[in-house]
Formats: sequence, structure tokens, C-alpha cells
Amino acid sequence: QSLSLAKVSYPRRALRRGWQGETKLQFHINQQVIQRIHIQRSSGYSVLDQAAFKALASVQTLPLSDGNYFFPVIFKLQ
Repeated sequence: QSLSLAKVSYPRRALRRGWQGETKLQFHINQQVIQRIHIQRSSGYSVLDQAAFKALASVQTLPLSDGNYFFPVIFKLQ
């Protein structure tokens, strides 16, 4: 199942400095509600990791079965 987070914003500081990377988030779903979000693997830039975390935390519910999930957020300049 594909998941898109429209609320992920590329931090300005990262844009200015040309920072790119992938943050892998781990989270738990219980009754379609996100719980216990962790940064499983850092992008190498805390500002990108925090933007990814904040975007996932802003999602209220997800139509997923109960369990643990991993979600990569890729920050790539075009």
C-alpha cells in the first residue's frame, strides 16, 4: 500500500545548503491511529529528520491494519 504525505515541506535551510537525504521512520498503528513514531534511520541532517517526523505526526489516521510500519521520506532537490 502506498502512502503519501502531502504536508512534508523541504526546510529552507536544507534547500539553501543543498542538503538531501532519506529519513526512515518507524511507527505503530492501533485502530488506524499513529502511535510511537521513531526515527529509525537518519538522513544525516537533523533538520530533514525533524521535517519528516513532523509531517507524519500531523497525520491523524491511516487506513492500515494494526502493527508496526516503516516509512521512508526522501528529500531530493530537483
